[in-house]
Amino acid sequence: MVAGRSEPLRDLAEDLIRGGIHAEESGLAWYISAAHTDADVARTPAAVDRALTGITG
Repeated sequence: MVAGRSEPLRDLAEDLIRGGIHAEESGLAWYISAAHTDADVARTPAAVDRALTGITG
């Protein structure tokens, strides 16, 4: 990411949200908590892979 440009992170967050993963819309903050189930944690890597593929082509 180029300093001062957050568009790629924002695009990633938007793709994650569309995929059912709650993400901070700016893409600048990531959280995991006790509120996340094992299933939530397990499906997140695949959702990130899909989102990255979507924004990188």
